[in-house]
Amino acid sequence: MLELQDTSCDHSATEACRIAAYPAPLSPADPSPQIKVCLSGSVHSSALTQQPVDAHVIKTLYRKYGISMVHSLYGEFALVICDLPAKQIYLVRDHIGTLPLYWAQSRGKVWFSSSVPQLIIESEIEAEPDEIRVMQYLSSPNSYPDRSFYKNIHLVLPGHWVRITSKDLQKRRWWDPRKINEQPNISVEDVKATVRELTLSAVEAILPSDARVGSHISGGIDSTIVTDLSVA
Repeated sequence: MLELQDTSCDHSATEACRIAAYPAPLSPADPSPQIKVCLSGSVHSSALTQQPVDAHVIKTLYRKYGISMVHSLYGEFALVICDLPAKQIYLVRDHIGTLPLYWAQSRGKVWFSSSVPQLIIESEIEAEPDEIRVMQYLSSPNSYPDRSFYKNIHLVLPGHWVRITSKDLQKRRWWDPRKINEQPNISVEDVKATVRELTLSAVEAILPSDARVGSHISGGIDSTIVTDLSVA
């Protein structure tokens, strides 16, 4: 867990990364040992090869582009960047929120995890149910407030990042499908071709090149199309 104080960020954050997912292990050749990256899921970068990138690659992208590097990422991921020199933590969730990412502040520290029970255990925060949040979910289950079912435990929203420092907290939406440029004059045939091209490239990007995979088909059109394209 990264402790944020007024004068320093003095924790290595390695223990925090164990909770979130996979820490980037330190090595003598690590050019930025004071930047820790914790990654859960599978992520690719349009700035690099289509092969999945690891925490070390994300660290390199962050050093070069800052947090704006998230715009080059795609896939299913929850990401935490502990920038000790800048005394800040970024918590990032993928475009549609495939993987969860929770965080809380307790005992003067920031705690984060992809699991609420693990977060409660590690932070020793009081697990008090949030009755208002429960009522919201029962009345509108498809809503996405940034609150969990427990008070003081927050959820990073899909397509958002949260920046936490010793002095303030910022939340920002880094991906918004409503801002995609419309093309009113495009033909139906062009739409079909574009959808097929994008779907095929998405399937190809996540298929491993050297392993056999299985497909869980629900019977709907989406899983059937993905399965068909994966063997094409």
